[in-house]
Amino acid sequence: MRHKLLVILGFIVVLTTLIAMTGAPVAATQTDDLLEGYAQLDNAQIYFSEDNGEASRFDRSARGLSRLGGLLQQLGADLYTLEWRRPIPADADLVVIAGPFDDLTSSQIVRLWMYLREGGRLLLLVDPPIARVRPLPAARGLFELTWNDLGIRGLDNMVATEGPLHTVTPPQEEPDEDAEGPTPTPPAEIETPTLLIDFTTTSLNASHPITADLQGEIGFFGARSLEVDSSISLSSSEAQALAFSPADYYGETRYDDYRNTGIAEYDETVDAVRGPQPLIAAAGEPASGMRVVLIGDRDFATNGGGLQTSPANSPSFLYPTNADLLLNSITWLLEADAVELSFPTPGPTSTPTVTPTAAPEEEEAD
Repeated sequence: MRHKLLVILGFIVVLTTLIAMTGAPVAATQTDDLLEGYAQLDNAQIYFSEDNGEASRFDRSARGLSRLGGLLQQLGADLYTLEWRRPIPADADLVVIAGPFDDLTSSQIVRLWMYLREGGRLLLLVDPPIARVRPLPAARGLFELTWNDLGIRGLDNMVATEGPLHTVTPPQEEPDEDAEGPTPTPPAEIETPTLLIDFTTTSLNASHPITADLQGEIGFFGARSLEVDSSISLSSSEAQALAFSPADYYGETRYDDYRNTGIAEYDETVDAVRGPQPLIAAAGEPASGMRVVLIGDRDFATNGGGLQTSPANSPSFLYPTNADLLLNSITWLLEADAVELSFPTPGPTSTPTVTPTAAPEEEEAD
């Protein structure tokens, strides 16, 4: 069982953490002396994938991953960009794939699975399949392998719940120019719920090392639900769900239709059953040593999502438990002692909120 050490960072550490999170190089400072002797990620070789539109550790914008990269550098990890044209390096302690816009190619899946079968470690964040963002379908590719061997995969849906009613006009079928008779009457307006996809939750699995000691809310900003099979039929693997949505959420499989028409209707025959939806899962296979943490939301870790701060560009996280969970996931994946950072209280300029989202802007790959 891993033992947990509490690292209390002072003002000097906060300032150097801020420098790291904004993407600037971290110089050798008194911070190293303050952290010496505590559990760190000294010389951990962490490789980030960027070939498929993933969030970048170099990107300081709201879409970027620079704050997570800064935290890992602050703890002593060595960060690299993964070169998919070659096999994953033998010295890679961890691969991070943070929200690809496109599915992994066949060759990438082969290289990644070979790495995992040899005891590799993977932190994977993946968005719902919406519009032109079609990463990792549930029934094939990488998720076919993780489901068969580890008992975890992402489902093809958007976790949502019904919010306030709004009025829409249902789409009208194009009239048949050859048909005779009167012009069809336009459909009448209807009231339909707004779907809420941004939310916070405190529903965590207290039995897993990653989430056992976490307190507070974690934020999600458009997540797909996961399927986790921890039954005895998968006795060679160890899979657990770590975080769940509130009980009134479900997995909406036709979210694209909702974006186009504004009409939302829960369909129990195709949508994930209403109830706590698994959002984060961890799985390992003792025989090979592989470990995977799967998070169904890219923005769980981005600067403008789970690692947003108030004031802006400060180390005062609005969702500090997001940061804690990410760091716990990485130390669990690396089988390192966990490090809990103490972040300043966020300022009053912004607060976490759950906002109605009728038709979010389509995010495009650069």
